[in-house]
Amino acid sequence: MDETLAVQGSITPALAEQQPLYQRIAADLRARIRNQEFAAGAYLPTEERLCAHYQVSRFTIREALRQLQTDGLITRRRGAGTLIQHDGAATAPPAPEEALAADPGQFAPGRFGGSTTLIANERLAQRLGCAPGSRWLVRSAVQTTAADGTPTGLVEFYLSPTLARLAGKLQPGAEPMWQQLRQLGQPVEQTHLKVQSVTPVQTEARVLKIAALSPCLRLTYACRDPENTVVAIATHLHPGHSFAYETVLKD
Repeated sequence: MDETLAVQGSITPALAEQQPLYQRIAADLRARIRNQEFAAGAYLPTEERLCAHYQVSRFTIREALRQLQTDGLITRRRGAGTLIQHDGAATAPPAPEEALAADPGQFAPGRFGGSTTLIANERLAQRLGCAPGSRWLVRSAVQTTAADGTPTGLVEFYLSPTLARLAGKLQPGAEPMWQQLRQLGQPVEQTHLKVQSVTPVQTEARVLKIAALSPCLRLTYACRDPENTVVAIATHLHPGHSFAYETVLKD
């Protein structure tokens, strides 16, 4: 399953029409919890948001949540929300929030278990557009407003091991990655930009201090060297309400 949730929501095709809708929604949420999209100790989105996401009635959502409660995955308290009780993927490395709490423009350890080296699984490889099993050095920073420190974006740099010598010199959240690479003497022949409308995973939502399923934009920049090899990837995740883009087009 992709790391992000589609804005309109969809049910896994394999579940088809053989099950009632509430059971298919329960299965989808169950898979997201076990894949750590919604981490243990966090709250699920409200019933209202889930209704809008799956485009179903409140009754259907409540029946789906009742199934998860029976499974012991969630606990529900009136007025307090739906708390995730159990983490089915407990063997996966945690995503420490403090690793993302660096000052803007400064390095922070990667969010994957605090390690600076990451081997991309299929889900991350699909998001980055790289090969599964490829290794990356990861650094991240949170961008904030100067006025009150409100988070406005999460920036992550993924560097090929061939650029390990530059890892301590690049600053996510400062100038664009390709500009920094060129200033450090690394040739960048081409940078490919991909813009996606996504919803954040639970960890990203906590760091950006937004609700789960909030609309966001993810910008992915893939930097290629003269041999057409992707040597670095930068991702910028911005809440929809804090992002603006302006450019000038010439004939």
